[in-house]
Amino acid sequence: MKVDYPDGMDAAEISRLIKKREEDILKKNRSKIAEIRKREEDMAKKKKMEEEKRIKALRDQFRKKMEAEKKKREEAESVVNKLEEEEMRLIEVLRKTQQVQANAYEGLKETIVGGEEKKEE
Repeated sequence: MKVDYPDGMDAAEISRLIKKREEDILKKNRSKIAEIRKREEDMAKKKKMEEEKRIKALRDQFRKKMEAEKKKREEAESVVNKLEEEEMRLIEVLRKTQQVQANAYEGLKETIVGGEEKKEE
């Protein structure tokens, strides 16, 4: 038995319309879910890239700081080496000066002692 509804559609047509509408709704929902997942994936990728960028910047900053500290250390070592060389040079000059003074003292002593011996003769 076929039942006609006031708008002229029968039960089978109404059932098909309901099923189509449900399929359309499911399709739209799946599409929205796919869009949401895509956005979430994009946001996760963006966040990951930003984090990688931040880490790279921190690494670069750390590397530059280490290079600067290494350069300072090398400069300080260079200054220390120059000071040590200057110290060694000055010690050598002092040693030579002391030797000259000792030789002069011995010469003066010999002269004085030799002069006294001549007076005694």
